[in-house]
Amino acid sequence: QRLKAASVRVVEVPWAEPPGISPSLAARNADNHFGSREYLRLHAINLTDYDSIVYIDTDVALLGDLSPVFNCAQTMFLSSNGGVAPLNGGFFAVKPSEALFGAMLDVLRTIEYSRKTGWNGHGFGRSVFLGANEGSYPGGPQGFLYHFFYMSDDSVDIALRGRSLT
Repeated sequence: QRLKAASVRVVEVPWAEPPGISPSLAARNADNHFGSREYLRLHAINLTDYDSIVYIDTDVALLGDLSPVFNCAQTMFLSSNGGVAPLNGGFFAVKPSEALFGAMLDVLRTIEYSRKTGWNGHGFGRSVFLGANEGSYPGGPQGFLYHFFYMSDDSVDIALRGRSLT
């Protein structure tokens, strides 16, 4: 009731954990107390009723006007770096797209994750405190989003082409 009074729109989504996630990623996330439920945030990318979305975790402090963030999200994926992962999964902005959301799920179904070699053998990216080591969160959405948007991987290219995004 308080959400309605504040004009908050609650959107029911079909899954809390991505269906058919790759076995190696599922195994990595079994060690995480959140499991694969952390990927729930990807649903924001499928909120196509909006021109742009900004995903913000409760532990992210907002300082200033978000208009520039919403404007940038119209044409690019916007994120910030993280201390123990290459990307802060608690903040990103993007233009919602059903095709982009589908491509991300396609990659999650096939990607190989290893604590030694990272995402499809391409490593983990670089974090502020841990350099190129795995760190605490790279097996979750932080690492996945970094890999998907910023690393070169044929599996991501194939998924994007399969959804007519390139």
